[in-house]
Amino acid sequence: MVDEVQIALATYDILTGGDGSRYLDEETLRQNGWNFAINNPDRIASQLNLLKLREITKKLAISRVKENPQLDFEAVLAFAETKVAVELANIVSKIAEPVLNAVKWIEIDENDENVCAICLDEMVNAIDLRAMNCNHAFHGNCILNWLSRKLECPVCRYSPIERSNEKDDDDYQDD
Repeated sequence: MVDEVQIALATYDILTGGDGSRYLDEETLRQNGWNFAINNPDRIASQLNLLKLREITKKLAISRVKENPQLDFEAVLAFAETKVAVELANIVSKIAEPVLNAVKWIEIDENDENVCAICLDEMVNAIDLRAMNCNHAFHGNCILNWLSRKLECPVCRYSPIERSNEKDDDDYQDD
């Protein structure tokens, strides 16, 4: 039987570009009309899969009410949805904290030619500038948008997630 943790993991997978199939068994996915287009960039498919996860959550609540008929369906559904949200927050927080800690505010030497490696526009101190712990600098919006899609430096592939698991990011030095 599917539980809230599996639904939260599948939700996170969809939100980060996957299709959720790594966390739910194939039979459950087939029963709910799942779209198996792995890493499908089509946002409509992702939205449909998220809606299908809601249906799986409702089916979980229905099965729990059938097991214990004196339970109120709406209360059981609300509890299941809340638990999925809590589990999803736990998953996201484990990734978000190291990423946010790896991006720091900076000022640059305006005598040097500084170009953002993401958008290729000039960087000046009047603009929000950030650097990762590998010391590569970017416009704040550029690096935060980049990290929302790919959890590594676009220049050297430094990963704050991997580094936080190995040792303190402050010890990292660019080669």
